[in-house]
Amino acid sequence: WTTRMRGEGTVLRTGMLETRPVIQGGTPVMLRVHSGLATVSVQAVAREDGRMNDWIAVEQQQSRRHILARVVGPGTVEITLE
Repeated sequence: WTTRMRGEGTVLRTGMLETRPVIQGGTPVMLRVHSGLATVSVQAVAREDGRMNDWIAVEQQQSRRHILARVVGPGTVEITLE
């Protein structure tokens, strides 16, 4: 969307646009955890808004731990354990 209202016929430039968050803070997300060949998915809650590829804080519901995870799609974040 545009950063502010534009008049009809305005030529849009990169600095005039911003992307919308695909995750809203306070909403449920699926947290995918990758480790080697295994992937586990658990429910979490986003603690902040996030756009594609942003790193945001999420709270894993069972452990109440806060984790930084990368936004990979609407309602989905992931981390990779080394």
